[in-house]
Amino acid sequence: MASAIFVLPAIIGIAIAYVLALVGAIGLDRLLFSF
Repeated sequence: MASAIFVLPAIIGIAIAYVLALVGAIGLDRLLFSF
């Protein structure tokens, strides 16, 4: 159970970073195509 305390925040952090990267890539594509 103690390991879950360290594993869960890591998984959540990776998921947030992945979503931010995905949103950033989509945003860059929108910017590039808008010009």
